[in-house]
Amino acid sequence: MADYFSPTVVQPTIPNSDMTALERLLLTHIFESEPDGDGLYFFAETSPNNQIELPTETVRAALAAAGASPARLPTSCATS
Repeated sequence: MADYFSPTVVQPTIPNSDMTALERLLLTHIFESEPDGDGLYFFAETSPNNQIELPTETVRAALAAAGASPARLPTSCATS
């Protein structure tokens, strides 16, 4: 069986101040990440995770921490 890889790099580094707690939580579970200055460098050596599982309380805490910050992630996800 063939192995198909999709190495991915997110450019530029995303500053921590530009991410809500929920965005940071999701991105760090979809991609690998490394600190880069005042932000995070996201990448995937083989491919991004296309399915993640998080405890409900963790997601609720991230939503609460976002407060009035405008989220930039879509509220619904669609698969292609």
